[in-house]
Amino acid sequence: MFTKSDKYYILNSALIVITIVCVFTGINFNNRLRFAHEIAGYLMTIIIAVHLALHTQWIKTVTLSIIADKKKLMALMLTLLITIGVCSYSLFHSSANQRGGGHFGRQHRNCQNFNPQNLP
Repeated sequence: MFTKSDKYYILNSALIVITIVCVFTGINFNNRLRFAHEIAGYLMTIIIAVHLALHTQWIKTVTLSIIADKKKLMALMLTLLITIGVCSYSLFHSSANQRGGGHFGRQHRNCQNFNPQNLP
């Protein structure tokens, strides 16, 4: 039977492979790869959920140690604030949103006739 370390190794290896597939199909996005990209995204979400469930006790222990140390807590808060800021900026100011496109500003099949000037 598999040891705990063996299970984690298999899970993490699967996560790495699925992430590489998702990133590759996302960068080279086209209609042929769309299905693979979506399936890889769903699988990655499931594997991450399992990964987090298996590490719940570790997450609790580390979180409590960070909360107990004021410097670590401030570093965590600053990291979260910067991460939220960068994600918000990229979401609301990307060239993809300005052009009405999808991944990296490319037009998707349903957005080919989109014109923001026609909006009410």
